[in-house]
Amino acid sequence: MKNMIEEQILGCPFDLFKSSIVISQSSYQNFYMMTKSQKVSYIEDLFKLMIFGDLLKLVRADARSEVAEYNSISMTRTSVVDQLQDLVIKNNKFESEVKTRTDTIQTAIDLKKKAIEALEEESKKYETEEDDIELEKECISLRGQHEEKQAYNRKLITAASALASQKSELEKIIDKHKTVLDILCESCMSKADDILNITETKEKIAEIDNKIATIKVASQKTMEEDSEIQRKHDESWNKVQKIKSFKHKHEMIMNQIESTKREIETLKQTLEQNQSQENPFEGLIEKNKAQIKEYDELMSGKSTNIKIKKFIEMVFSDTGAKNAILNDISSNINKLIHHYLIKLGANYTVIFDSSFNPKFVTPDGESVFESFSSGEKQRINLATMMAFRDLVIGNRISSNVFILDEVIDGALDSSGLIGITTSIVEMVSNSNTKLMLVSHNPSVEQKLKELSDDERADLKIKVFKSPKIILHHTI
Repeated sequence: MKNMIEEQILGCPFDLFKSSIVISQSSYQNFYMMTKSQKVSYIEDLFKLMIFGDLLKLVRADARSEVAEYNSISMTRTSVVDQLQDLVIKNNKFESEVKTRTDTIQTAIDLKKKAIEALEEESKKYETEEDDIELEKECISLRGQHEEKQAYNRKLITAASALASQKSELEKIIDKHKTVLDILCESCMSKADDILNITETKEKIAEIDNKIATIKVASQKTMEEDSEIQRKHDESWNKVQKIKSFKHKHEMIMNQIESTKREIETLKQTLEQNQSQENPFEGLIEKNKAQIKEYDELMSGKSTNIKIKKFIEMVFSDTGAKNAILNDISSNINKLIHHYLIKLGANYTVIFDSSFNPKFVTPDGESVFESFSSGEKQRINLATMMAFRDLVIGNRISSNVFILDEVIDGALDSSGLIGITTSIVEMVSNSNTKLMLVSHNPSVEQKLKELSDDERADLKIKVFKSPKIILHHTI
């Protein structure tokens, strides 16, 4: 029944109805005596701002879900990135090893090519057109001549030796008779010469000396000829050995060149096999990159959604649109409270921030609510009540009924009563509001009579007196 009354008849919560349509002194809540949470709850309920909290919960739930999905995708992506890094390391190692082998093989090929060039250049040094066979024949011929000369020289030496022996024998004969011959006279010497043939022996010795001298000359000549033959032989033989050595070295170099060429061909085959070796990591790396790109796109979408949710969350948060609304409400309430306090004859005012924390400003500076007198507090409460009602009526609630039950009674002095009564009458007059005002204060009755007698006031006021002095003010 309460819900039906609130939704179908009143159009607002019952508490809001009591604070804006039917206001009683006994049920009226002093806004300044509320706790911070009570103030927030009162304002949100008064201006129907609870929807921001409900929307904030929904948006935060959606945001948490998006963040959870984002984190899940991020964890999966991190795992794939780790796999990719491992694959990249293995791929780099594989490529590095292939490159190292390639460079090593290519370096070996280049070195062997340079070695071949060097060998070919060296082989040119040992190329010769001389015929070692003819030279060998010449050496054989010269060795034959040498042997002939040696044999001939030996014969000369033997002949010279034989002549020297003959000479020696003859000299022995002369020497044998030398002592005797030296003491003989010339006539005796002639006779002795005839017997001993001394002169003939000397002549033979001289003849032998001539022959020996001739043989020596012939031997010397033969030795010189043999020396020339030996020189020619040695020269030819050295040429033969040099030619053979050149041919051998040339052959060895050519064999080495051929061997090096075969090694190069083998290295080229190895190089080709190394370069054509399939990389087992390329496909896996591309697959992981594609997965990471897919996850990045998903995360980008989730990130955008999260930003949108965060933006909406900010809009629905206390610092967002709600705060802007509260700023507008507080600004308007501050103006209205100031307006009503002036009407009530007050020289002070109240300023609310967006959190509805009040600041009381007096001619002497800032003050606190407890420092005001009862009448000043009553003025502040009445001005605040009227300000809240002005904002609610027409925005939150559509009603032309206003009931005040002993609300303006209490600690107000006569000027305050006059001010609030005048304000209420002006409000009723300008908004075609049906007012019922209950008061025990005769000053209220008097002011209402004065206003009803005022030709400028389009008012119909009826006052019914009873022992409690209940005033019914009907427009």
